[in-house]
Amino acid sequence: MRALFLVLVLVACGSAQPAATPEPVNNRETAPVAEPPAGEGGIRVVQRGAAGGVIEMEGDRTAAMAKAEQEMANVCGAGKYAITQEGEEVIANKDVTAWRVRYQCQR
Repeated sequence: MRALFLVLVLVACGSAQPAATPEPVNNRETAPVAEPPAGEGGIRVVQRGAAGGVIEMEGDRTAAMAKAEQEMANVCGAGKYAITQEGEEVIANKDVTAWRVRYQCQR
């Protein structure tokens, strides 16, 4: 009787629901951008997909934003994107931050 109880408890602990299928990951590697010279801006694509992405801006923010806008237009089409968030974000740990733009394509 005790063995039957133990078997029932062990069976009951198993999951009856299948594991959730993870979303596909965009693994296109982008080369890191070196810190641009003073007065110049650079970008680094952090995440890119059909629905939008995240771009990190470095150096002169005005020049970097022009490059970020070009990247967003390349991904979504000219004028077919919306910036959903722009600002300084904590990355890696609380001591490292970066200025990032998050955008969504509007089809």
